[in-house]
Amino acid sequence: MYEKIKSWISNNRFLVGMGVGAVLFLACYLFSRAGIHDNGKRVGDTGTKLNQAIGNQQEISAGITDSKGTADAIGSSIERSQTANKSA
Repeated sequence: MYEKIKSWISNNRFLVGMGVGAVLFLACYLFSRAGIHDNGKRVGDTGTKLNQAIGNQQEISAGITDSKGTADAIGSSIERSQTANKSA
């Protein structure tokens, strides 16, 4: 067994293969780390946009509530005007 391992190590093809394998492993590792970093940034951007959308929805809801109050006030004014016209 020792002789077989010694012949593999002395063979240049084995060393070149190990070198190429190590470079490929290192490249895959580095690219996978870059993907995790980018994903984290995208998650942060998505969270910011989600918070902005929630804020916009709350503003819209407040505007709708204000509009309902205004519509009720206009309705009351119309009813008072009609009552005043009938009595006049």
